[in-house]
Amino acid sequence: MIGKILKNREHGQITILMVFAIIALFGAAALAIDGGRLYFQRRAAQSTADDIAMTGALAITKGYSGSQIDTISLERARQNGFDDSSDDVDLQILWPPVAPNPYAGDSSFIQVILTSRIPMAFAQFVFQGPLEVTVEAVGHARLPTEILPGASIHAGNPSTCMALEFSGNPNIMISGGGDVHSNSTAGCACGGSGIRGDATLHVLDGGGISLSGCWKEAGVAGEVSPEPDEYVPQKELNEPPVPDCSGLPINGAMSFNGVETISPGIYQSIKLTAGADVTLDPGLYCLDGSDGGWSLETKGGSRLYGDGVIFYLMDSAGGWKSAGGSEVYLYAPTDFRDASEQQWAGMLIYVHSDNTNDVILTGTSNSYFEGTIYAPGSHCDIEGNGGAIAFKTQFLCDSVRVNGTGDLQLFYDPGRYYYIPPAVDLAK
Repeated sequence: MIGKILKNREHGQITILMVFAIIALFGAAALAIDGGRLYFQRRAAQSTADDIAMTGALAITKGYSGSQIDTISLERARQNGFDDSSDDVDLQILWPPVAPNPYAGDSSFIQVILTSRIPMAFAQFVFQGPLEVTVEAVGHARLPTEILPGASIHAGNPSTCMALEFSGNPNIMISGGGDVHSNSTAGCACGGSGIRGDATLHVLDGGGISLSGCWKEAGVAGEVSPEPDEYVPQKELNEPPVPDCSGLPINGAMSFNGVETISPGIYQSIKLTAGADVTLDPGLYCLDGSDGGWSLETKGGSRLYGDGVIFYLMDSAGGWKSAGGSEVYLYAPTDFRDASEQQWAGMLIYVHSDNTNDVILTGTSNSYFEGTIYAPGSHCDIEGNGGAIAFKTQFLCDSVRVNGTGDLQLFYDPGRYYYIPPAVDLAK
């Protein structure tokens, strides 16, 4: 009798244990099923938030208003299956972001907070409350910007002596409000940066002269205005993309001595001898070699004309030299895209940052240059010989020397210079 009672008791205990085991297994299965659904919902919500943030950032670059950005963002959410009019979706579009977001108050960023709720399949047996996920994304809109806003002449070398030099006896006038700046911290003991000979320098229309080191005047230096500011913080360039030369016809070293018209392409070098008269069709000219140290060279008595052209001197290329006595008329494009659809309006000469060869522009009263010259590893010589020489050019070089015997006029005109195109990305 006692054995029978014990058996019944054991059977009852096993039954209870099995009930608990079944409940535990059921709960685990419920959590696995609803947890998996929640995991995939989080991934979908995060992907949507990222998409909305990028879409909103793109709208910022296009100059849309806050209400327009809200409308565009809500529509993008609906396209991704998250309708803010539903009780299961809460969407916040914050432009600019709000604290405690690290980009709070910065209108180049847009913050997206997306909350999504899903009905429970089984988890209600072990969990009370809604299943929901909240995700966040921040889009960053980079508006079009100059490589160095406000710069007419910039010498980027951080330490060399005479990174910026004005010499000879020209009367140099820089108008339009553009600044002249040297990043070099060199002191006066080694010459710093400054003016030599009897050159005069006038930076007009609110532009300034500044140096991260010492300004020194030597010889019988002429008038300088405004007064240079010394030991100012160094400036950092916004780095542009690299031109894409793919798909262009490949040419070798080209030398011209007569009347010619040439087309965009990849050239080892382009040389103009005395008497040459060369017209360049609009487009991209990629130079990948050198002949006697120069990838492009014009000699006295030659003429080079190009409207809507951009020159890219690759890391394997030589330098650039337009000699005195040659006539050079070069205008950067107002609308040109390379093979990667990158916009290059305003860029005249682009020298790869690893190319340290010189860029020498010697003009006469019959020469004209217009556009940005970006040569961060190169020494740039700007020379004017005879008459009034005009450049509507922005010089961004490793070091710069302005020299010559004639009046030299530089016009700062940001409407004619290169702007890094707008871009959007997700803030980290």
